[in-house]
Amino acid sequence: MELADLKALETILNTLEPLAQDERERVLRWAMEKLGIHSMNVGRPGGGAQISTTMIDAAFEKHPDGFQTAGDFLAAASPTTEADRVLCVAVYLQDFSETPDTITLSGKQINDVLKNLGHGVKNITDSINTLKTRKPQHMIQTKKSGRSKQAWKEYRVTRAGIDHAYRLINEGNNGKDRE
Repeated sequence: MELADLKALETILNTLEPLAQDERERVLRWAMEKLGIHSMNVGRPGGGAQISTTMIDAAFEKHPDGFQTAGDFLAAASPTTEADRVLCVAVYLQDFSETPDTITLSGKQINDVLKNLGHGVKNITDSINTLKTRKPQHMIQTKKSGRSKQAWKEYRVTRAGIDHAYRLINEGNNGKDRE
């Protein structure tokens, strides 16, 4: 190994070490996409067991060019319900942002993207509430600004919500949406 390789490995390890496992995976996926690394099998030297492919990895294997826009992500998932369209756009906005671990989303942000794609939702709050009532929850409310019932609320997509969106991509949807 070259000295430059070792320095790069040391930097990567020092940066990723304090993160949780799912955060590490998200950072590495993002970096691989940004660097144009489309597919890579990870296994133990000497032919040991390969690390199992996650739903997210499988989605990127099906779409090696990645998802450059929310429209690409939505088209790949082809959700059939309003709630799942909202979820897919929220997953894209959250996971592909510069700060995926801290970003929160408003219903307006999500619906603005959907409107630009020609899929605006009449009542975004109802769709988000549907996602919040699923078991396990696909979205959670993280903040409310103001005291009124209509106050601005901020949301995050849960791990279960992210998995569901990528499952739609991997399974080609197959009519498995639910309200």
